[in-house]
Amino acid sequence: MPAREIVERGIPGAIGELGVFGGDFACLLSGYLPDRAIHLFDTFEGFDSRDTVVDARENLVDDFIDFSGTDPQSVRARFEDPSRVTLHPGWFPQSAAGAEDVTFALVSIDADLYAPVLDGLAWFYERLSPGGYILVHDFNNGAFGGAKKATREFQDRSGATVVPIPDWGGTAIVARPAG
Repeated sequence: MPAREIVERGIPGAIGELGVFGGDFACLLSGYLPDRAIHLFDTFEGFDSRDTVVDARENLVDDFIDFSGTDPQSVRARFEDPSRVTLHPGWFPQSAAGAEDVTFALVSIDADLYAPVLDGLAWFYERLSPGGYILVHDFNNGAFGGAKKATREFQDRSGATVVPIPDWGGTAIVARPAG
């Protein structure tokens, strides 16, 4: 688990998640890194049409799941210490305004669609501590082909290493070299 590596190696920074829905995974990460600030980025209204149009046009998604049944305050209330949680509601990357100076140790990107995954990788990688990790959910999930397409494009542009993991979510890990 990258969280254990972050603790053992003393990697500084916050936890971030793009694509929060009910907050299950962010709560799990917070439990492994209980003293870290947490930044949650989501529309909290489901997929934005500016993103779905791209995946529909490119035939990257067969069925757009309805993720609109979420509430930012209910998500925040799930955390043991809600005061550590900063919500960034809205369309990413505009929703990241005000968080440009945050450094991240661990980020989960579970935005499913091409544009937010690509934007998330670019935005978070710049702010990732040396030795930090980005987890990209749905990398090997045929239902959301945009996640893999975006991750490979980011890899080609940045030279970052992408390691596919054989887990239930089809995750890939992007690690920032530890300087």
